[in-house]
Amino acid sequence: MSEIEIKQLKNFLKKSGKTFREFSLDSRHKMLIQEDGCRIFGPYISDSSVPLTWINSKYPKSPSFDDFFNAGNWDMGGDRIWIAPEFPFFTKSREHFKESYTVQPGIDPADYHISSEAPGLIELSSLLQADLYESSWKHKRFHIRRQIRPLSNPLSASCVFSDLVTKVSYCGFQEHIYLEDFTPDAPMPLEIWNLFQVRPGGTFLIPYRGKTLDYVDYYAPSSGNVLSFENGLAKVKVHSHEEHKIGFKAYQTHGRVGYLLKLSENQWTLLIRNYYNNPSDPYIKEPSDTPGQTGCSLFIYMNDTRDDGFAELETTSTTFGYPDSGNGYMDLDFWFFTGTSENIQQIIDLLL
Repeated sequence: MSEIEIKQLKNFLKKSGKTFREFSLDSRHKMLIQEDGCRIFGPYISDSSVPLTWINSKYPKSPSFDDFFNAGNWDMGGDRIWIAPEFPFFTKSREHFKESYTVQPGIDPADYHISSEAPGLIELSSLLQADLYESSWKHKRFHIRRQIRPLSNPLSASCVFSDLVTKVSYCGFQEHIYLEDFTPDAPMPLEIWNLFQVRPGGTFLIPYRGKTLDYVDYYAPSSGNVLSFENGLAKVKVHSHEEHKIGFKAYQTHGRVGYLLKLSENQWTLLIRNYYNNPSDPYIKEPSDTPGQTGCSLFIYMNDTRDDGFAELETTSTTFGYPDSGNGYMDLDFWFFTGTSENIQQIIDLLL
C-alpha cells in the first residue's frame, strides 16, 4: 500500500526542478499543488504526513519527473482533470478498449502554469489539445483554468457546531474549473471529468433515493463483497483484488459522496465531495461494451489494491458543446474531517 510522505514528493519535485506550491487551507492544513499536470495532493499538516490522496510510490522514486513521463507513465496520483467522453479522447478503438487506451500528453500532463496567485486563491491554466479517434472530427483544442480556494466548515451554521468543532479537525477547499472550446467548428458533446485518487482500505458512501439502486458495472461485477446497501447509503469497499468501476445514475444520487478511512485505532478521516448533479442532463460517459448506457454523474473506480493500488472518486460536469457550441464549467467542494468513529458518524448523519 502506498504510504508516501509529503516530504518525499517535495524532495522529488525539487530534485526534478519542477514548480509546486504549498497552499494553506487554514492555520494547520495545506495542499501541495504541482504545476506540471496540475496535480493536487493533500491535505496534510506536516512534511511527515501521509495525505489522504494516493501517491504512486513509483513516482517520487523515479530518477526525475521527465523520466517518469518519458517511460509512458501518467499516473502520479492526487486530483486531476481529464475530458469526457472517453470515446474518442482516450481509446483508439472501442472494440479494443483496454489495449488501445491512450492518455494523450496534450490532455495530461498538458502544459499547466500558475497564472494567478493571491491570498487564499491560486489559479493554474493550460492549453489542452487532442486527436479524436473513431470520430468525424480530427482534433479538439481547449483552454482550461483551474482555481483553488479554501472552504469554511459546512457545519458552521448547524446547532451542533460548537460541540463538534472542538472534537473534529476540519479543512476544505473548492475547485472551480472553466473550459473554453477553441474548436467550436467541430461540435460534440463534452464534459469536464474530475478524478480524485485516494488511498485504499476505506469505504465510499453514496446516498441515494429509491428502494433499489440503478448502477452500471464497467468491469468486474460489484455485487457481493464490494457493493452493499445500508440505511439509504450505497457502500463501496476499497479492498478488491479485481478491477472495478461503478457508475451511479444522476436521477438517484444527491450530489454528495463520502470516503471513510480508518487512520488508527481511534482516528478516522472522512472526505465528502459536494458537486452539482442534474438528472435532466444526459451525462455521456458509457462503458465500451454497452453503448448508450449513459446518465451517470458519479463513478467509483478501483484497481487491484493488494500492492500499490488505489481508488478514484470521479464526477463529471454537465454536458456542453453540442448541439450548440459552448464552454463548460464545474465547481467541486471538498470537505475533510478527522476524529473518532463516534464523532465522524455524527457528520455522516448530518451531511450524507
